[in-house]
Amino acid sequence: MGVITACAPTAEPASIPTPDPAESIQPSPTPTVPIIPGGEAPPTVFAGDCASAVSTAQLIAATGVDGIEVARRDQRWTRSIDNVGGLVCEWQGGGVTGNVTILPKSGLEGARLPGDVSDAYFGLCGWDCAWQWESPELWVMGYSSDLADRGRDEADRIGAQIGAGIASRTAVAGLGWQRDREQWWPTAECADLAAELASHIGADVTGEAAGYHDSPSPATALADIASHRTWCGFSSAGQQIALAVFESGAAWDLPWADLGEPVDLGVPGVRAFSSTQGGYLGGAVYEATDGVNAMNVEIAPDSGWGQQELAAVFAAAFVAP
Repeated sequence: MGVITACAPTAEPASIPTPDPAESIQPSPTPTVPIIPGGEAPPTVFAGDCASAVSTAQLIAATGVDGIEVARRDQRWTRSIDNVGGLVCEWQGGGVTGNVTILPKSGLEGARLPGDVSDAYFGLCGWDCAWQWESPELWVMGYSSDLADRGRDEADRIGAQIGAGIASRTAVAGLGWQRDREQWWPTAECADLAAELASHIGADVTGEAAGYHDSPSPATALADIASHRTWCGFSSAGQQIALAVFESGAAWDLPWADLGEPVDLGVPGVRAFSSTQGGYLGGAVYEATDGVNAMNVEIAPDSGWGQQELAAVFAAAFVAP
């Protein structure tokens, strides 16, 4: 007799979990933006390489000037521009001289030129005729010694051509950073600084805005605004006693041009230097920093105070944390 076997029940197939779309899509990590400490110099746009930023071929094509040579401007004279990550490229050729300055907008913090200053440079072409060009990331300005003869339309054409060429290389400009400005000095009024100084020396003091002997480039003027640069002459009893410049975030550039020797002004939290750089009053020049901001003060030789003594008062009044 045959063996009768029972049919085993068919097993239920194991259920396969359906992936949750929300779980299977992993969010992309948020890029980390480097934060530059307030008193350190930010990265220079295009790593400070003028050949990468604006080539001779590009300048020749835009200006029609042959034999152009390009070099970075001496950084001793570009503190404000360096302080916002900018780059100044000077050029010459065919008896014409010029420059192109590139400012990253990330370093400007929304700074703009006042209307009258903008009109002076970018209005009707005179001896100080210049051009400007903007992209979302960059502000580019330039000048050449023949622009007054070429006129506004030609200046703007040259600027647009050069600016567009620079902007086409934005990806390699090195713009991915932010500046920590929490401890930056605010822009000040000379009259307010004079009142503060008066409270420290026990005498009436007046303060008046000072400025460059020759008009700065529009790029320098804009970078000065972004750096909260304040430049004041201080007088007491009808006699000028000091001339001081205050710049936010510029501690990285002290002592200027390595011309300063450390000096102890006796003010806690302040690092100071006695500088051999020239001044306007024929007096001693001192530089001081709280590690973030920078002050340069020249003490008039006939101020009525000892020069280092008055420099220490300035450091205590304006620089001490």
